[in-house]
Amino acid sequence: MNNTPSRGTNANTHSQQQAPPSQGTCGSLGSCITRLMPGMVLCTTLVASAIVWYQTDRYIDKVASDRFSERVAHTKGLIECRMLEYEQVLRGGVALHHASSTVSRNEWNVFIEECEIQKWFPGIQCIGFAVPVAKNKVADYEQSIRNEGFDDFKITPTHVREQYTAITFIEPFDWRNKRAFGYDMYSNSVRRKAMDRAAATGLASISGKITLVQETDEEVQSGILCYLPLYDSHARLSSEKSRKEALIGWVYAAFRCRDLMAGILDQQSRILNLELYDNNSVSSDDLLFDTRPTDAASLAAVSRLSAVVPIRLSGRDWAMRVSSRPAFFSAAENFVGPCVGIIGIVVSVLLYLVLSSITRQRTNAVRLAQWMTRGLVESEQRTRYVLENASEAILSVNERGEISAANQAAQAMFQCPQSLVGEKLNDLLVNCTFKDLIKQCVNSKCSIVANCKRSEGESFPCWVSIDEGKLNGKTNFVVVARDETERVKAADELAEKNKQLIEASRVAGMAEVATSVLHNVGNVLNSVNVSANMLRQRVDGSAILTLEKATSVIDEHRDDLGHFFTKDPRGQHFPRLMNQLVLSFQKEQGQQLGELGSLTDNIAHIKEIISMQQSAARKSGLTEAVEPVELFEDALRMNAPELDSHGVIVVRNFAVVPAIETSKHEVLQILVNLIRNARQAVNMSDGSESTVQVSLLEQAGCIHFQVKDSGIGIAPENLNRIFQHGFTTKATGHGFGLHSCANTAQQLQGSLAVESEGTGKGATFELILPIKAIAADAMAPDAMPADTPDPPIPKSPDAHILESQVI
Repeated sequence: MNNTPSRGTNANTHSQQQAPPSQGTCGSLGSCITRLMPGMVLCTTLVASAIVWYQTDRYIDKVASDRFSERVAHTKGLIECRMLEYEQVLRGGVALHHASSTVSRNEWNVFIEECEIQKWFPGIQCIGFAVPVAKNKVADYEQSIRNEGFDDFKITPTHVREQYTAITFIEPFDWRNKRAFGYDMYSNSVRRKAMDRAAATGLASISGKITLVQETDEEVQSGILCYLPLYDSHARLSSEKSRKEALIGWVYAAFRCRDLMAGILDQQSRILNLELYDNNSVSSDDLLFDTRPTDAASLAAVSRLSAVVPIRLSGRDWAMRVSSRPAFFSAAENFVGPCVGIIGIVVSVLLYLVLSSITRQRTNAVRLAQWMTRGLVESEQRTRYVLENASEAILSVNERGEISAANQAAQAMFQCPQSLVGEKLNDLLVNCTFKDLIKQCVNSKCSIVANCKRSEGESFPCWVSIDEGKLNGKTNFVVVARDETERVKAADELAEKNKQLIEASRVAGMAEVATSVLHNVGNVLNSVNVSANMLRQRVDGSAILTLEKATSVIDEHRDDLGHFFTKDPRGQHFPRLMNQLVLSFQKEQGQQLGELGSLTDNIAHIKEIISMQQSAARKSGLTEAVEPVELFEDALRMNAPELDSHGVIVVRNFAVVPAIETSKHEVLQILVNLIRNARQAVNMSDGSESTVQVSLLEQAGCIHFQVKDSGIGIAPENLNRIFQHGFTTKATGHGFGLHSCANTAQQLQGSLAVESEGTGKGATFELILPIKAIAADAMAPDAMPADTPDPPIPKSPDAHILESQVI
C-alpha cells in the first residue's frame, strides 16, 4: 500500500519515457541488397501485371469480335429468311388467281384474312393486286370499279401518260390502305423499275426506297414494295418478251421499314445498332432503317465493333451496317482486363509492403524489445494508479481466503482503521463464507449481492464479483465489491411507486372498459327502444277492436245467425270483413315478428358485448369465419328502426368478396357505430336527400367496409382529431365511440380511416380488415355458404331502403 505511486509521480514517470532508438545505417553490402530487395520485387511484379493485362484484353477483344461476327451473320440470315417467307405469301396470292378463273374482291379479302398477316407476318402494311390498264381503257376500267360500289373511284395520279396501272385489290381495306386504292404505281419511276424487273424475270422484285401512299404527316417511315408477276396460266414463258405479253398483273406487298424490321430484329436491337441502306450504298439518302439512338450523346459514342455486309434480296442490293452497343459487352468483358491489372498492382504493392515490413522488423527487433521493456514498467505503474483510484473495492485473495492486496476504496468501504492485508475475507462476510462465494460466482460465471459488515459490525448489502487466475503459479482470486446500500434503498422506493402506479392503471383501465361497454350497449339500446316504440304503436293501432265489434254483433243475432248472414245487409258483409281482418292480422304478425327479430338480435348483441369484454379481461379472443356481406346486413338490421323512422335511404353497393376470419361481434360493433353516426350526420344536414351508402370491395388482400353519408361533413381541421379520445362535434356527444372503434380496428390488425371534402359535403368512413387464410373446416357447422342469398331484413311498409346491388 505504501509503495503506490502518487498521481504526480505517475505523470512524471510518463513524461520521462524515451522514444525507441533510431534505425542504424547500412553497414555492409548484404544489408544494402536486403534494403533494395522490396523495390526490385515491386518493379518485376508490376511489369508482369502489365503483360498479363495486355494479353487478357487481346483475348477478350477476340472473343467479342467472334461473337459479333456470329451476330452479324445471324442478323443477315434473319432478314433473308423473313423476306423469303413474305415472298411465299405473294406466291400464295398468285396461286389463288391460277386456281380460279376469276378472283372476286370478296375472295381476295377472305384469302388475306386467312393469312393473318398482322399475326404471322408483322411489318406488311398491305397485300394487293395491281393490273395494267391501256390508255384507251381507263374510263371503262374506272366505271367497272364504280359499279362494284366505289362511286368515287378513279386512277391516280390523273395526268395523261402512255401506260397505266391501278391497284385493284388491297387488304386489309382500312383507312390507311384506302389511300392507295386505285393508285398507279407505274407512274413512279422507282416503283416502275421494280415492276418491269418482276415482269421481265418472272421473279419477285423489291423496289428502291420510297414513301408509301398510305403514309400521313405523323410517324412517316421509309417504305419498300415487293412485286411478284401474275401471268396467263396457258401462256408459254420462255422469253422476256413472252412473259411481258402474258402479264396479267402484279401481286405485291407494301412494307413500312421500321415496322418490318421491328418484327424481325426485336431481340437484336438491345445489343446492336442496325442500319439498312438501299442500293448497296451507305448514304443517308438511301437509309431505310436505323436503330441508333437519337440523342446526341449516344450518337457521339464510338462503337467498339462495326461491320458493313451486303444483302441481295429479290433482285435488290442492300447494305447492312451493324455496330455494337455498350450492352453487347458483358460486365465481365468490360472489367476483367482492368481487374487483372488492378489485382496485379495490389499484389505487387502488398509484396512490397510485406518485404519492407520484414526488413524493418529485422533491423528494429532489438530496439523494439528495449522499448517494450520500458513500456511494461510504465504499464504496471498505470495499472497500479487505476486500481488505487477505482470507485469499487478491489481485493486480491489467495486460495486460503487471506487478503493479499486491497485498494483505497476497499479500506474506505469496510471502514477498517488498519490495512486489510492479512485479514480473512470470511471476517468481512455475513451469513456466507469465501467458499460459498467461489461456488456461486466463479463456477457459474456471475456476480451476486451478499451481506458484508464493516469493522464496527454494521451490516450492509454489497455487490460482489470474483474472478479466478494464476499468480506466480498459485491460484489467486480478484474480488470486486461495491456498496449497494443506496441502490437497494432507491429500488425499494421505486417498487413502492410502481405498486401505486399499477393500482392507478388498474382503476383507469376498469373505468375505460366500463365506458366502452356502456357506450356500445347504449348504441344497441337505442335500436331496442325504437323497436319497442314501433311495437307499441302497432299494437295500439291493431284491428283487434274491429274484431271485438264484429263479435258483439254476432252475439246480438245468435238465435238467427242464418237469417242474419243471408238477409241482413250487415251480415252479408261479414265474410269480406273476416277476410280483411285475417289479412290485417297476418300483416301485423309479419311486422311484429320482424321487430321482435330485431329486438332479439340487439339483445344478443348486448350479451356479446358484455361477453367480449369478459373475454378481453381473460386475455383470450375468439375468431370465426364470417361473410362481410352478412356483417353489413346485421349492422343495418340493428339500425333499421332508426333509419326507417328518420326516412334515411340506404344504398348498398356490395362487390363479391371472400369470407374473412375475425371477431364477428367486434367488427359488428364498429359497423353499428359507423352506420348510427352516418344516420345522425344526415339528420343534422339541411340537404333535401338523406342518403347513407354502404359498400364492400376487395383490394390488395384486404376487405374494405365503407359507410358514406350525405350529411354535415367534417371540417378539415377536425380530420386529424376525429379518432382522439374525448373529441366530438356533437352537442350531446362524449368523444368515445370513434376512439373505441379505431382501437378495436387496430386490435383486429386492421385500420379505420375517414375522408371528407369539408363541412356540408358528407363523409366516408372506411374499415379495412385483412383477409386471413381459412381452412376448409374453419366455418361453423351452421354457417351460411358463400352463395346463399342474404337473409331478409325486416322492414316497415314506409322503409326507404333500396335493394342490394351486386357488382
